[in-house]
Amino acid sequence: MLLRENPQPIPARQPRPSSANAAREEEQQQAWELLAQEAMDEDAYLKELAGVDDLACASSLQVVVNTSTSTVSHLGSKLPNLYELSLNNSVLDCLRDLGTGFTQLRVLWVSRCGLTSLDGASGFPALRELYAAFNDVADLQALDVCAELEVLDLEGNCVTDPGTVSSLAPLTNLLALTLAGNPISQSPSYRHQICTSLPSLTTLDDVEVSTADHVNEQGCANEGPGSKQGAAYAAGGSAGMEGGINPGQQKHRTGGGSLQRQQQQQQQQEGN
Repeated sequence: MLLRENPQPIPARQPRPSSANAAREEEQQQAWELLAQEAMDEDAYLKELAGVDDLACASSLQVVVNTSTSTVSHLGSKLPNLYELSLNNSVLDCLRDLGTGFTQLRVLWVSRCGLTSLDGASGFPALRELYAAFNDVADLQALDVCAELEVLDLEGNCVTDPGTVSSLAPLTNLLALTLAGNPISQSPSYRHQICTSLPSLTTLDDVEVSTADHVNEQGCANEGPGSKQGAAYAAGGSAGMEGGINPGQQKHRTGGGSLQRQQQQQQQQEGN
């Protein structure tokens, strides 16, 4: 049955010509038959939840599990083509509890599951969206192998270190990140730190990333390769530097030329 520990194999035994041995073997046989029945019940339960007659055809599933008392690492092999899995309000310690069988999974919901770690994320090579809000996650390093990840929701977790956010830099497909409710979001330079370390972002905490998010306290823009705004700013700055001036100086120089022409026109009018 779902949420039941996998049975341990019964070691081979030499037959003993005794009634006690015969009774024990009968009990073991009954136990195996019970487990086999529960396995069939689990398949039937999963089919009902997924709304399919064949588990290989299931594309989405919503279920609540408790890995502190049972194992679910085998479910991936039963659901080889699952694209979406919702485990919200389950009991999980880390993503490793889910095994490595969900190779086609695109979207995973694990909000309010008591997660303390994202270890095991490598078991989801096709993952594009991860919703893990309101857990106890502090370290994001385990996600650096999720090359396809586009959306990451970690609202209400325990992230404090900007360095662990920077570990997501290899994820060049990451477009939307939510860290609201984490200690790190209380920093005055929070948006600048995150947008600088993750230039591919277009949305942070459900707010579109702007040019201002790439500008530090000194007014200097970050030239992040993944930021269109930063790239445009950098292009303008490079053009100005080739002429020996920065964009601010170029602006003042243009204004100065305009003022000089106005003064010349005024002198000519006075002369006439």
